[in-house]
Amino acid sequence: MRDVTYSMGISLDGYIVGPDGGFDWSVPDQEVFRFVTDEIRNVDVHLMGRRLYETMVYWETAEQDQPLDDSEREWAAIWKPLPKVVFSTTLSAVQGNARLASGTLAEEIERLRSAGDGDIAIGGAALAAEAREVVAFDLTPEMLRRARQRCAQAGHENVTFKEGSATELPFADGAFDGVVTRLSVHHFQDPRLVFDEIARVLRPGGTFVLADVVSSENQEESALQNAIEILRDPSHTRMLPQSELLSMVEGAGFDVASHVSWDRPREFEEWMGIINDATRVGPIRTVVHALAGAGRTAGMGLSLVDGGIEFFHRWILVVARKPG
Repeated sequence: MRDVTYSMGISLDGYIVGPDGGFDWSVPDQEVFRFVTDEIRNVDVHLMGRRLYETMVYWETAEQDQPLDDSEREWAAIWKPLPKVVFSTTLSAVQGNARLASGTLAEEIERLRSAGDGDIAIGGAALAAEAREVVAFDLTPEMLRRARQRCAQAGHENVTFKEGSATELPFADGAFDGVVTRLSVHHFQDPRLVFDEIARVLRPGGTFVLADVVSSENQEESALQNAIEILRDPSHTRMLPQSELLSMVEGAGFDVASHVSWDRPREFEEWMGIINDATRVGPIRTVVHALAGAGRTAGMGLSLVDGGIEFFHRWILVVARKPG
């Protein structure tokens, strides 16, 4: 049976559209563009909402409208012939190898699953609301309260909320098609145990998506960065080096389909703005300023610029699948 996957571009602070409501707020760099190109190779048909379709229709004539580089030509060669199903109540016609949906999302998926071997991809914010069920899971009641509030504001009624520990997930074996975790791994006391639990609750062929920050591959620099992070947030446990994180994911039985990393520039004062105890700001500033002044980057690019402290957080996005 074909896998059904969902993907959507999202900013680090959780937004999928720009201030004007458009999806064209960000142009991916070469590394991210390579990632999405590799992902689309396994797709046999793409289901999308109207706004995503209107954004992507650019590629129907891109080669005629302006010169493309090699990576853009490669993408266009894959995307243009890819069958697409567009869900819209306002469009009367669509371009290229696309058709308007004749049923609900569930009905279209049911029909498409009976033919072909490649993945069925879903994109677009509106279609996400038609997913059968999403379970929001967290250890802390406050995070679940915020999640309930956001879902209520967005009108999402297909989300249930569950409190508990990630090391003992209260779900049956093979209960989920996909599991996503974001900015949580560096809080886990035993990430491998959590990954084992995620593997257990995923069905064979299910997808595990992980987004988090990682530390330097240099052991001393990694330890120094983690010490700084713990001073800022005592709930921080350990940011893993990328190689160790990927090894843990594979050790839990997953096949890593793809991974991409990038550096997000930060300023010290902006970073301190999200601290929950203002009394820690002064001591942390003293330590970090001294390190940067001594040329110690702490694996995070610490530097003094115009009297201020700048650094970066290295992010990683991992897509892995459970064999079967």
